[in-house]
Amino acid sequence: MKFLAMLFSFAFVFNVNAGLITNVSKESDQLIVDFSLTDFDPSIGQITAEYSFDASELVFASYSDSDYLVNELTSLAWGSAGVPLSGLFTVDFLFFIEPFDTTFDLGRAVFDIVSNVSVPTFEQSFVEALDIAYAPVVIDSTVVNKVSEPATYALLPLIAGLLFIRRRQI
Repeated sequence: MKFLAMLFSFAFVFNVNAGLITNVSKESDQLIVDFSLTDFDPSIGQITAEYSFDASELVFASYSDSDYLVNELTSLAWGSAGVPLSGLFTVDFLFFIEPFDTTFDLGRAVFDIVSNVSVPTFEQSFVEALDIAYAPVVIDSTVVNKVSEPATYALLPLIAGLLFIRRRQI
């Protein structure tokens, strides 16, 4: 069994694609969306992603490129973002040269939360990566949602209590 686990772990280690990571977190009355890229593939020339959100819950406030794009890749890579339609947010990153690092931050979007909801709706609906000749490139896409529901926090003490009771019975 250990041999199979080791074999599968080696198989997955060598099958790595570039990945767009979207971290979503809530800070007071704002939803913060951070974009980063892992295992950059030198053939990537453009990454486009679309996210849908409930326009009655969120209002787009701002977007800024990361310090890495601004300071390290000045005029060699840039990002842009906007809300072309109500409830749709797009972000687009262009790379004119291979970045110096393989993992780096791309940018940050900020949304104002305008309704009284604990978890605003913000979901990825489309991701596309293209090479310099506009041919598709395979990338992984992960959305990390750090906006947790209050009910989740209520379950943690319950689970800890059940584990404590189970341990005392043994």
